[in-house]
Amino acid sequence: MISGLVSIIVPVFNTRKYVKRAVDSLIKQTSRCVEIIIVDDGSTDDSGNICDELALADNRIQVFHQINRGVSAARNAGLVHANGEYIIFVDSDDEMPEDAVHNFLNAAQNAEGGLVIGGYFLIKDAKKRFYSFTCANYRNFEFANEIVNDELSVLVKCSACGKLFRTEIIRKNNITFNEDFVMGEDALFIGEYLRFAKNVLNVFSPQYIVHRFPSDEKIHLEYNIFPDFFEYHCIQKTVLWDILRDNTSEMEQHKFLEAFCNELVIHLVRAGAYHDFFAAGEFYAKMKELLKIPLVQQSASIYKRRKITDSILIPFFLRYRQPRLLCIAMKIRGRAYIKARGKSRFVKSIYRIDK
Repeated sequence: MISGLVSIIVPVFNTRKYVKRAVDSLIKQTSRCVEIIIVDDGSTDDSGNICDELALADNRIQVFHQINRGVSAARNAGLVHANGEYIIFVDSDDEMPEDAVHNFLNAAQNAEGGLVIGGYFLIKDAKKRFYSFTCANYRNFEFANEIVNDELSVLVKCSACGKLFRTEIIRKNNITFNEDFVMGEDALFIGEYLRFAKNVLNVFSPQYIVHRFPSDEKIHLEYNIFPDFFEYHCIQKTVLWDILRDNTSEMEQHKFLEAFCNELVIHLVRAGAYHDFFAAGEFYAKMKELLKIPLVQQSASIYKRRKITDSILIPFFLRYRQPRLLCIAMKIRGRAYIKARGKSRFVKSIYRIDK
C-alpha cells in the first residue's frame, strides 16, 4: 500500500460513448497522486479497446479485462489490484471535477479512520442540479441514521461513487461488493464500511458528476419490478440496524423500526402481486425464512397503520409468524395492487443468479 496514493477504480461495460470522458476527468486531476484501475467487464462494444488506448497514453492507468460478471465483480477485481492508501469509485459514464481528488485528500487528513463524502452534480436533460448532505461531520451511526431518514436522492445517500474510502479498513475487514444482486450493492458496501469507519467528513462542494440519459439510450434497473426485493431490503436494513441499535435514542430506534416495517409491507404486497414469478413452493418457503429474521419480528411488533388503506393482516401475520396466512394476505393485497396499476412486463429477480 502506497501512502498518499488514491486508487480510482472504474468498472466498464459497453460505455464506448462515455468512457473516455470519464477517464479524461481522472487524468486531469490537479492532484497527481492517483492510479487509475479500469476493469473491462466483458464489454461487447469498443469500450475495452478504448481503455487499452488510454492506458498506452498514461502510465498511471492499468486495464484489466474479465468475462461479464457485473459491476460488483468488476469493482472487487479493482480492489484486488489497488495499491493506494485510499479508494475512489467512478462509474464509466460519469466524471469527477478536476480538483476532486485534491479536496478529498485534504479532508482525509482530518477524518481519522473514516469516510470522506462529497456533493454531487446531477446532469439530466441539459439541466444541472446539486445534492449534498447537510452536516460537516458525522459519527458512523449518525450517518447511518441520515441514510435512513434523509430524503436526498439515492445517488447521494447510497452510491459508492463520490466518496473516499480507506483501503486499510476495506482489507482489514474483508469488505467487498455483494455479487449476488443486480442492484443495491453500493448501499450494502457502505453499510458494511460504516461498521468500522467511525467518523464521516462531508466536503460540501461537488466532487462527482452524475449523468442521466434518456430511457431509450440506457435502460435503468429502477424501471423493473423485483418481486423478491423484500429479501434485499431485510439484508440492507439489518446492516444499518446493527450500527444504529446501540447508539441512538429509543425514539430514533422506534422510528427506524416503523419505517422498516412500512417499507417491508410495500415490498411484500408487490411480491404478492407477482407471486407467479416464484417457482412452485418457493413463495411459501421464502415467507417461512422471512419470519425467522429478528428485525422483521421486532418491527412488526410495533407496527401501526399510517393511513386507512394500509394493510392490517400482513403485519399481523408477520408478528405472529403465520407464513401460510401471510401468503394468502399478500396475494389478496397483490390483486388490488395489479388492479390499480396494471401488470408490468419488466419483471426480474433482485439476484444476479436466481436462487
